[in-house]
Amino acid sequence: MTFSSYKFPWSRRAPLIGLDIDAAGVRLIELSGTRGKLRVEHFAFEPFNQGVVREGAVQQFDQVCEALHIAMVKSASPTHQVALALPASSVISKVVTLPDLLSEDDIEAEIETEASQNLPFPLSEMGLDFYVLGPSNREQDAIDVMLVAARKEKIDERIALAKAVGFEVVAINVDSYAARFALSEKIKREKHGKNNAIGLFHIGSEHSHFSVLVNRATVYERELGLGNQKLKQDLQRYTDDMQVEIIQPFNEMLAQELNRSLQLFFSSSAYTQLGVLYLAGDACHLAQLASLLSQRIDMPVLLANPFLGMKFSSRVNQSIVESQASISLVAVGLALSGMEV
Repeated sequence: MTFSSYKFPWSRRAPLIGLDIDAAGVRLIELSGTRGKLRVEHFAFEPFNQGVVREGAVQQFDQVCEALHIAMVKSASPTHQVALALPASSVISKVVTLPDLLSEDDIEAEIETEASQNLPFPLSEMGLDFYVLGPSNREQDAIDVMLVAARKEKIDERIALAKAVGFEVVAINVDSYAARFALSEKIKREKHGKNNAIGLFHIGSEHSHFSVLVNRATVYERELGLGNQKLKQDLQRYTDDMQVEIIQPFNEMLAQELNRSLQLFFSSSAYTQLGVLYLAGDACHLAQLASLLSQRIDMPVLLANPFLGMKFSSRVNQSIVESQASISLVAVGLALSGMEV
């Protein structure tokens, strides 16, 4: 079982559900339309109890299937083809520079050779895929190709979940890639200045990611071992007036991690600032974090809303969808794989 059997990267032009499964729950989104005229057709979110999914691995298969079924019914979507994402922590990726003008078969052969020499597991245990990033900035007459690999057991686990409730998996990606794809489409719609560096700080339940996009292409990324799950657990034990004592130190830690990531990016690139930093993810305190970061770094800090500018079907409760905006980047990115964008 390989990624490429499920069309990675995205190339479909048919109705497709973006299905995001993480430690918080199941998020399901279907979009319609074309560039600049997108519409949310179906949406549902069904939360998990603590521990159902941990460190990207499904701990309680039946509970996830139940949540998937509930979300499918809530969404009322007739579509059963879905795009899934693997957690970035389950994926190995590497940029490989190859001679230009190679055929797709030749690229695939080169990628398999690279994988057999550098992956920590036998190829028989791995699912492989690749996509061409474009002309290489490091060598003339060469292209950069992204190699993506994951253990087959991780891929099969997600596929089994979808099949258990009647979904057909037609695309598999990586959660951090899907989030950046959703942001890149948002950047395109909002016409950010050419060559501006755009940052994304995506806070997950167990891990967070910092990425930088220039002209919608990812030029830097870093995974942070700091997630939001423990904070949410702690907040449940305190009254509202005491929660600020828990949130503030956590935001300080996030700010320190972000600042470290920014300095690493600046030291390894020609950039000295970002045009804008977007915040996203499973965090009830993003507004407070945005305020804190605005005081610490000299750049605009905005909450990422992938639904901004979209229309909404009468079947969809717009206020509920927009309340989930900051944690829907992955699902939106997956759903966009079925769109002409």
